[in-house]
Amino acid sequence: MPAEISALSSLEGIYLGNNALVGSLDENIFALPKLREIDLAQNDLLGKIPTNLSEGLSKIDLTSNRLVGSIPESIWVLDQLRYLGLGNNPDLTGAISPKISNTNLEYINLSNVDLSGSSLPDSIGALDLIVFEASNCGLTGPLSDIFRNSIQRIQTVDLSENLLTGDIPMSLSGLHMSLSTLNLESNKISGQIPWGLAKNINLNYLGLANNNFNGDVPWQFNLFLNLSTLTLHNNNLSGEIDDKLCFIRTITADCLGDAPEIDCPCCDQCCGRDEVCDTEGL
Repeated sequence: MPAEISALSSLEGIYLGNNALVGSLDENIFALPKLREIDLAQNDLLGKIPTNLSEGLSKIDLTSNRLVGSIPESIWVLDQLRYLGLGNNPDLTGAISPKISNTNLEYINLSNVDLSGSSLPDSIGALDLIVFEASNCGLTGPLSDIFRNSIQRIQTVDLSENLLTGDIPMSLSGLHMSLSTLNLESNKISGQIPWGLAKNINLNYLGLANNNFNGDVPWQFNLFLNLSTLTLHNNNLSGEIDDKLCFIRTITADCLGDAPEIDCPCCDQCCGRDEVCDTEGL
């Protein structure tokens, strides 16, 4: 990046994403007094996110670079911040601060960032989110009711490949007209699958595989209008999946073997207790 950029005191936006930029991340540009948006995503920039950040920043997108160090606490108190993209920086560490409620964040991408050992603060529930992606981060603890204020606009929730526990929160068992992706795969979430998920009638992808769910698959899932993928395998579910769900293009469940846990006439992939899955003959 040209060092001269940090001398442009009237600069309001930097849009250099996907430009094959290499070298060090210039920490000085983040403190430009009038800077509102910075997009350096999809490059090969190495460096730390500085603690000195322009108070007027509304967008920070540093997705897919080579960030190191910790996420600075100062990010979580930027009251104009609406967009935070830090995903695909596996050497970036830290946690989501409870101070996140001080922001106006709508879009959050922290997928493939090292948040090992940290949990989801309840204060996320104060935000009106559109996208929340935090997969493969090492998050632990209960999946609390963090989407209680994101009823109207939430579109994507991806918390897959973590160590989250507890039940699916009530806030996801309500009517979210815009929700298209809900991916909770590969966690330690338990309890029964709430039938209220079917209220999200425009859901396209529902990922629940590789958890500790028990009980039956709700028959109310036939209320979905646009669901194309439903993953249920490697859980403790039982019973029969209603053949009225055959409109779903891809369904996976524990229906493999002579005595399967689930009878699934519509499944594209059947798995067994040894986590072996088979698609032949389906």
